[in-house]
Amino acid sequence: MSGLIIYTLSLGGGAGKNAIKYAEEAANLGYRVTLAYGRDPTRSVHKSASCDYIRVSLSATTNWDAVAPLYRLLQKEKPQAVIAIGASNLLTVLLCKTLARDSWRVILRETNSPSGLLNSYPWRKAIIRRLMLRYSYSKVNAVIALTEDMAREFRGYWKVPDDRVSVVPNGVALDRKYKTPRTRSAEPVLLYVGRLTAQKDVATLLRAFHRVLETRASRLRIAGAGPELARLQDLAKTLGLVERVDFLGHVDDTASLFYGADVLVLTSRYEGFPNVLLESIAHGVPVVSTDCPTGPADVIADGKTGALANVGDPEDVAVKILDVLRREIPPKDLLESLKRFSDDQIRGQIRAVIECSVKGVDGT
Repeated sequence: MSGLIIYTLSLGGGAGKNAIKYAEEAANLGYRVTLAYGRDPTRSVHKSASCDYIRVSLSATTNWDAVAPLYRLLQKEKPQAVIAIGASNLLTVLLCKTLARDSWRVILRETNSPSGLLNSYPWRKAIIRRLMLRYSYSKVNAVIALTEDMAREFRGYWKVPDDRVSVVPNGVALDRKYKTPRTRSAEPVLLYVGRLTAQKDVATLLRAFHRVLETRASRLRIAGAGPELARLQDLAKTLGLVERVDFLGHVDDTASLFYGADVLVLTSRYEGFPNVLLESIAHGVPVVSTDCPTGPADVIADGKTGALANVGDPEDVAVKILDVLRREIPPKDLLESLKRFSDDQIRGQIRAVIECSVKGVDGT
């Protein structure tokens, strides 16, 4: 049985969920799979449907800390291939491969728009990161992109050969639990679910919400934790939003949040393919998202499942929120829009790309 190791520093968020999904599907194909991770902030909340793969904690808080334990694991397992979840994790895998002088294949499942990530850095840091990414991408045997736009960037700007790039978006389970009627309050409830980081630009959401309140009384619930929390709480005070904004912290089970929401709002500067949009629509909750690279435009049918707004533009975000709140979008229409992202369909794509990427295009 061929060995496959999947590496991610954290099992948290969408990247962690999808690392688990890839481990399950690789195990279903008959591979001997080890999911190696540095930390698990979810405290194993993402329960696996499969018992046919092994989870190994590397007890690492940074990718640098993970190098030694991952190297030892790779030397012990001698895998046929390693899947790195995200470019930052890819560097760790490549360093281990260099130290081991081994020939196992390296597969990258990219989690964010590379160009979006680079544009978020100061110019000096961006230059260094661009060089690091160009080197890393040149060393992979296969890249799994989340959107066609991301794939075009890999083929064009990063010069990854066409036959090494595949597209597999995130998926969502479409089952009975998403058909539970939502609980509506007297005032509309806006919801944000995600990390509180500069990438997510929740400050723009708070400023947009301030404008929404000028037209319509409502509440904003922010579920998530991160380094931006204190700054965002200060901004909420400055804008006079303290009585209207609930900072909920990290929430393990977000289902109850969706059932009580009228619209989910995502104001990211860049993304890969945000799971939260799929989950919200699947729960019957329309979405407003910035039209950032990449992912939101692939999910949102503007005017039918929600709306796309300009990045970093509180006024436009507020207009789009008010527009969505005025509509009554039937939950069945929202569910219908997700059929192409159903877990059953996406899992089939995952199995196909694993087989192709691990064995190589030529089957070797």
